[in-house]
Amino acid sequence: MKRARQLAFSLMVLLAGSGAAQAQALTELSGLDHFAVNVTEMDRSVEWYQRVFGFSVLKRWNTTTMVGRGNMKVGLFLRPKATAIGDIDQTVAITHVAFLIDGDKFDEALKKAQALGLKVEGPEDTGIAYSFFLSDPDGHQIEVTTYHPPLPPAPPPKRGP
Repeated sequence: MKRARQLAFSLMVLLAGSGAAQAQALTELSGLDHFAVNVTEMDRSVEWYQRVFGFSVLKRWNTTTMVGRGNMKVGLFLRPKATAIGDIDQTVAITHVAFLIDGDKFDEALKKAQALGLKVEGPEDTGIAYSFFLSDPDGHQIEVTTYHPPLPPAPPPKRGP
C-alpha cells in the first residue's frame, strides 16, 4: 500500500507541474466539489465524518447523504450489501483521498486523531509533505497532509577571485 501511495503522489506532483497538460485541458477547473463513497451503515458513517472532521449534514436523499464543511464535501451512498475490495493494490480504483491541513495544525490533528482512538498510519515524510492516514468505518483510506515549507532559493554561485 505504501508503494501505491508513493506512486500516486509522484504522479500527482508530475501532473501538477506539467504546464503542457494544463494548456491542453478542456476547461479551467475551480476545485474539487466532492468525492463519493459507498457505505454499509449510513448513520455510523455520518457520525464518523462529523466526529473526525467536524462535517455537517448538508443534504439527505433516500439513500444518499452529503456531508461536509466549507468547500469539502463527501457523498455517502448507502449500499448495505456492499463488500470490500479484496486487494486494493491489485484493483484499478481510487485508493484514497487527501485533505490538506496547514502545517502548524498538523501535529495537533495527529494527536486528536489518536485521542479519538482512531487507527493512524504514519506520520510519514514523502519528501515534500508530511501525511498520516485514517480509515473510515467502511475502510476508505483518508490522508491528512501538509506540504513542507518551500526551500529558500540557492545562493548564487561564487565567482572566482
